[in-house]
Amino acid sequence: MACRANNQAAPKWGIARAGFTMMDLMVSIAVIAILIAILLPALSTAMESARRVKCQSQLREIGFAINDYVTDHIEQLPDSVHARATTYNGVRYPRFEQSIFVRMEKTSNALVRTDGWDGLGLLFHAPDGAEYMDTPEIMYCPSHSGDHNFRTQSAGWIAQDAQVAGNYQYRLPIYASRIHQLDQALALVSDGLREQSDYNHRVGNNLLKADLHVSWFNDATGKVYGELVTDGDSADARFAVAQAWGYLDLDPKRPVANPPQPRDRDNEGIFASIGSPTIRD
Repeated sequence: MACRANNQAAPKWGIARAGFTMMDLMVSIAVIAILIAILLPALSTAMESARRVKCQSQLREIGFAINDYVTDHIEQLPDSVHARATTYNGVRYPRFEQSIFVRMEKTSNALVRTDGWDGLGLLFHAPDGAEYMDTPEIMYCPSHSGDHNFRTQSAGWIAQDAQVAGNYQYRLPIYASRIHQLDQALALVSDGLREQSDYNHRVGNNLLKADLHVSWFNDATGKVYGELVTDGDSADARFAVAQAWGYLDLDPKRPVANPPQPRDRDNEGIFASIGSPTIRD
């Protein structure tokens, strides 16, 4: 039987294969750079969205703690020296911008509790010794880029001998201290407002309302951010925070177009933004 001839050509090992040229390499690098430029903003947006969701979760935890606190204290909200209409050492109170601090130095005001804890800090150290929260990290927004992060404040939590700042602004209207007295649409806790570096998300603000639900306030136009001062210790900080609260009580789903119009600040008109019927010194 005759064998079928093998017509398959033998490989030509002597022929060199073409490699990448410098032009090919440059084109590849350019394509990769373009892809990175396209994907990075989307990745950054996704990461900020995740941080925003975590921030909302932390506000819910604060809301649960406030609910437990008012249940045990006949609906009395955590007290704050910064919600009292008074004057101490020539300084007018309330000082809304200072409510970002959860612990005050005793020397700052004779009305400060002996242990210094104030506002949201009372959720960790209540007057009766109860603890409604035990994880200080919850008080720090993952999007915060200012000076008041947990790393810089942790020593104060441990030693309990210094002023301690969080990332959330607490609001206790001077006309009401019990939760049932508040308008349920009132913003009770928000991302920081003391100064621009405390405004955690730049394009909006997570809010804990008086009915203890969490919502997102759209500040895509930058109106609220633009109202805030760059120095939280400035004389205008108090007015700026009160003005910001006025914005945050508006429709949270619609970008702010026009600012609320407070009355003359010298006549304490700034308190109109928190719904106070009268101001008592």
